[in-house]
Order: sequence, then C-alpha cells, then structure tokens
Amino acid sequence: MTPAGCWRMTGACGMRNGAGTRPPSSSGVSGCGWRPPGGSPAARVPKKRGKQPGSPGASMTWEVPDRTEDHYPEGACSCGADLADAADLGVSRSFQQEEIAAAAAERVQHDLHQARCRN
Repeated sequence: MTPAGCWRMTGACGMRNGAGTRPPSSSGVSGCGWRPPGGSPAARVPKKRGKQPGSPGASMTWEVPDRTEDHYPEGACSCGADLADAADLGVSRSFQQEEIAAAAAERVQHDLHQARCRN
C-alpha cells in the first residue's frame, strides 16, 4: 500500500500523527472498525471449482433430445451369468449432454497463377 493510501485509511479513522486516546494495541486500521474482506479464516468456507450453484447458467435445462442412446450393463453378474441375457428392469437414470460435432477438415488447394503483360 502506498503511503498516501495509508494516510487516507488512518485519516478516515480519525488518527493523526500517532496522537490518540486508544492504546497502541487497539489503534491503527483495526481500531476504526474496518475489517479486511472475508472475515476470519475459520469463518471462510472454500468454494468449489467452477460455476457456483444457483448462478445463471450453472445447469443445462432439460429438453427433448435429438436422439437417445441406450446403455445396458455389460459383463458378468456376481453369480457368473452373462448380463446380456439378464431381464431389462427399465431406465434407472438419465442424463443429457450437449455434443458438438467436430468440424470436418477440408483440404483446399490454392493455385497461384502468373501473368504477363501483353504489351
């Protein structure tokens, strides 16, 4: 912080040239009721990475899908039977995701022609 910034902060708290009625332990920036943002370290809860819950755009809205893909369990059951022969109990959960198709690569040949004046 610059000395001018210190003067502004102490001036706002009513302290001048070290003369004051408070003891040194309570004087200074903390003596005027100013606190650094965030409070005590114990009171702060770390935020999760990414967009915070409740903020605009934090979730994708549920819409009618363009296509649906079914995913069935694979492998063997705990009893050893193949799960491909197991009875279908229906959909247990669903999720949607936006899939952006990769842009098709296009090879373009640029032919550079020469020209000569006819004169």
